[in-house]
Amino acid sequence: MLGIDPLLLGLTSIGLVALVAGMLMRGFRQPVIIAYIMMGAMLGPHGLRMLTDQEFIGHLGSVGVVMLLFFIGMELPLDNLIRGWKGAVYGTLAQVLLSVMVAWVIGDAYGWTTARIVLIGFVIALSSTAVLVKLLVENKELHTRTGRTVLSILLVQDLAIVPMLLIISLLNRAHVSLAEIALQGVGLLLVLLLVWWMISKRQISLPLPPAVRKDSELQLFAAMVLALGLATLTGLFNLSTALGAFLAGILVAKAKETSWVHTSLHPFYTVFVSLFFISIGMLIDIPFVMAHVREVSLLLAAVLLLNTIINSMVLESLGFRRKASLYGGALLAQVGEFSFILATVGVQSELIPPDMYQMLIAVIALSLLVSPIYISIVKRLMRQPSL
Repeated sequence: MLGIDPLLLGLTSIGLVALVAGMLMRGFRQPVIIAYIMMGAMLGPHGLRMLTDQEFIGHLGSVGVVMLLFFIGMELPLDNLIRGWKGAVYGTLAQVLLSVMVAWVIGDAYGWTTARIVLIGFVIALSSTAVLVKLLVENKELHTRTGRTVLSILLVQDLAIVPMLLIISLLNRAHVSLAEIALQGVGLLLVLLLVWWMISKRQISLPLPPAVRKDSELQLFAAMVLALGLATLTGLFNLSTALGAFLAGILVAKAKETSWVHTSLHPFYTVFVSLFFISIGMLIDIPFVMAHVREVSLLLAAVLLLNTIINSMVLESLGFRRKASLYGGALLAQVGEFSFILATVGVQSELIPPDMYQMLIAVIALSLLVSPIYISIVKRLMRQPSL
């Protein structure tokens, strides 16, 4: 007996709502990622329940993040990023330490353990690579000094997840495997060696057979292998797949192969990136948010303002003018997707109770949703003569 395939119905719903919501956002001159996240919240397991397979959508969305960073890697010169690596490392360290200090002040008042304080500090310190890169591309700011510095900080944050997990493991003395940390350390070393090798080469030749260069169908699969291959390798070492994809993009750019790769993969990039933001929206537990609307709202506002202040101070110390520092601080104000991992480690190791975990998930997801609007407001305020 023939019937409606639930997956087909779900994908059709996604396409239709994405089209309508995207047109509305364009009409209001707002980033379309707002529409995607709202759509995930409305159609997901806590909304109309039209999309219930959160894990499946999340896996597809992960491919979107890989595609996003792969394309950025093709567009950004490696030399420009490497030139500012000291500032990015210093900026990330200062930002994380300041976030932990703020968490310490709050945690001390509530009697939190040291491990919980450090975990919360780490959670609020990380920003979203996927959201920010998408916004920088849409606003044509990726190649500005602020855009390059923010991206460098984001990449260092992606690497910082390794020592963060190690510190949590040492403080908690359980639940985080030291073997896993060692594996990540080896992966980190290999990443640094690959970066050093790419810097030392003026141009890299990819060993592609002549048949690939003449056949558009083969080019599609070759491009997918290039985009996903290095991302998979970094994933095997429990590092960020987005970082691996970014390095793969740089590799392709060094090989001067960007034209046909871009043409082959761009349609997939658009679809999968939208699925990532939809999967973020599906995490928003609407009944929980409505039941705790006051607490969630206050925490969300506090996180955005604190992160803006902390990151603005860091950027100003790196030589940025006040307005540029304020804007960069607003860009980095939201809480990133890696914070979901840290929060999950926290609840699994009993560093945080389940109700605090739910609150963190709500604040993280909502910070990603409101981030584009918040950044637009800060941008508008910066145009005032008083600033």
